[in-house]
Amino acid sequence: MSTLITWEWGYLLTSMMWGMVLAGCYDIIRVFRRVVVHRGVRWIFAEDMVYWMCSGFVIFHVTFLINDGIIRSFSIAGFAMGAAIYRVATHNWLVDMLAACINFLLIPLKMLIRYFKMLFSWIFKVKVTLDEKVRDKTGKTGETEETEAL
Repeated sequence: MSTLITWEWGYLLTSMMWGMVLAGCYDIIRVFRRVVVHRGVRWIFAEDMVYWMCSGFVIFHVTFLINDGIIRSFSIAGFAMGAAIYRVATHNWLVDMLAACINFLLIPLKMLIRYFKMLFSWIFKVKVTLDEKVRDKTGKTGETEETEAL
């Protein structure tokens, strides 16, 4: 096999490897979306824009370093094939499994946050009740002249 053909095969395999890496990075974003609730499309759009800008930079970087900036159709096909192979190999089970594990690990944190919310709401209710009792006894609102001026 000639050295040019060997080099092209290496370039194709490198492109496929980077396609798999980029598809894996997008799966990380997908896991993040399943763990953190997104309200509205803005955040999803922002995440996708950052991903595609970084992907474009990686593709440009690989093309520039390995092939002196010459775009070859087999390298673009290599990126696409690598991403497709990754998707076929992992399908959705990897994203589902990682999201489930992270959600399971976050259960104690969510319970702790819920506990502190209950505690602070109870403290706030007690404070409001005490303020009302003081206001009923004194007839004052508890505000001074300085706070009224503000």
